[in-house]
Amino acid sequence: MQVMPFWVRTIGDNDPRKLFHLQSNLRYGCTILRHYLDREQGDLFLALGRYNGSRGRPEYPNAVLAAWKRWQYSEATVTVAGDPEIAPTRSRKLLPEAPERNPFSPQRLANPS
Repeated sequence: MQVMPFWVRTIGDNDPRKLFHLQSNLRYGCTILRHYLDREQGDLFLALGRYNGSRGRPEYPNAVLAAWKRWQYSEATVTVAGDPEIAPTRSRKLLPEAPERNPFSPQRLANPS
């Protein structure tokens, strides 16, 4: 995630190397996005603009929401491997998450609660 180094001092332990550690970077990015969602009272479009530093310009929020929509509605398959109970070639379809549980679903974005 795109995390500016000042965030390590603000919400982290002042170790900038953690920006390159996968789990720490994701934790920082999610925490920052949650902060901006709270600040924008749940408005994902405005929160994404703040996250990107482009508040007031639609390019970044629109790109993120379009990518999310493509991902959300595409049919994904997962091969289950490593489990002795399941054949390694078996696949299963993943269905999109129920709208009431998915904070980015079009229904929730249209009707924030």
